[in-house]
Amino acid sequence: GAPILSWAVSASVSPQSPSDQVDLLVTSNEGRGWLPAGLYLPSRAATPWGRHPDEHGWEGLADPARILVAYARASDARLSVLVSSAPLDPELQHQCAGVACEGLVAPAPESDLGSRHPGLLDRLAFAAPPEAGESAMSVPDSDVAVQCLTLAWRGHLRANQAGAGHSVEASLALLRFRILTALRREREVPPPWWEDLSAADDRLAQELAHSRAAGSGRVERAVVRALTAQRRADELVLLLRGERTRQDLRDAVYAHFQLG
Repeated sequence: GAPILSWAVSASVSPQSPSDQVDLLVTSNEGRGWLPAGLYLPSRAATPWGRHPDEHGWEGLADPARILVAYARASDARLSVLVSSAPLDPELQHQCAGVACEGLVAPAPESDLGSRHPGLLDRLAFAAPPEAGESAMSVPDSDVAVQCLTLAWRGHLRANQAGAGHSVEASLALLRFRILTALRREREVPPPWWEDLSAADDRLAQELAHSRAAGSGRVERAVVRALTAQRRADELVLLLRGERTRQDLRDAVYAHFQLG
């Protein structure tokens, strides 16, 4: 089947940067370059999202390499390297003459991006505005669990408002609502409820991936935005399953930020 998530990384020099400064950019092909929880990225890298007014046109692109090429063109940056976990389109490679391109690149075995190390940032610090990180750190320890629940409710409501009339939206909303209601009433959530939501979200992820693979590179923008919002709302609820730590709150603030 289609991979759930594809990644691309580019090296470029932008007109705004000193000539010897190389910009390293990374993006996925979900939402606005969504990053999963538990991923830590080098502080010298960055995301192309949130930097250019044309970015709404890149949502729904199946190929993350195309996102980075589109950003480079929009910002007049000169690409030097482009690599992707997905196959690179020969037409795109032809357009990038003089750029070192490679597809189907796997992470280096020695790279440990799954735990915090000096020089690595969690997804909130890496990709969200500084004020988002400040808001997560300003919550008193005693309020962290409540704030995680509040963000999950907000995400649930926002995803419902962004609905595109897709059949999966109503069922996901019901699965989230029963968990959120139980938690608000301080009741224990039966384990099958979490499993039902997680399984339904996995099916939605597969559907989004197949939609991207079957399309001409872009799926209906309103639909992909609405379904991606459902995934972020699901993520916010599933983050409530654990102890609701400070890191869970940081991840919740990031997921809520991705809702736009």
